[in-house]
Amino acid sequence: MGMQRSTIVSCVVKIYPATVTAGLAISFGLLTACSAPAQQVSSANVAGELSRVLDLVNAARANPRYCGDTHYPAAKPLTLEGRLSAAAQAHSDDMAARNYFAHKSPDGTNAAQRVTTQGYRWSHVGENLAAGQANAEQAVAGWLASPGHCANLMRAEFTTTGLGFAAGRPGAEYATYWTQVFARPQ
Repeated sequence: MGMQRSTIVSCVVKIYPATVTAGLAISFGLLTACSAPAQQVSSANVAGELSRVLDLVNAARANPRYCGDTHYPAAKPLTLEGRLSAAAQAHSDDMAARNYFAHKSPDGTNAAQRVTTQGYRWSHVGENLAAGQANAEQAVAGWLASPGHCANLMRAEFTTTGLGFAAGRPGAEYATYWTQVFARPQ
């Protein structure tokens, strides 16, 4: 596909509104690259960057904010959950390996299915994706600037989270793939 994209000045955002299926809420948001050049995540600092994502998200949740026109009160911090991180990491890895950027994988699997496959019984589930951001600060800043992503970050219904990051393969459209899964257990 040519040169990898890692930064773009303006954002391209696709937001999928929350849906309710059999009494279970699902919400999704996509964010493609938007930011100024910054230090790229290396394989040596992935764990630190994912920890930084959690810190930045919880700092954002600690303060009330508007996500677009909707006001959200401060929310309790999210707790990192291993099964959600496994689902998030698997999705980031899959997007990087197969060079796509979507909530639904080419085989049709969505976030709710990925979380369920990991053995997590959820009542609410959501997912934010970003592609091309060089570091945690850029990924979270992009999500906060997007009403749908920001809403996922601020929803008090979400109490647990999982994080994933993968580097795009050579020649891929994006240099990085970020996934954050949000959930509340049943």
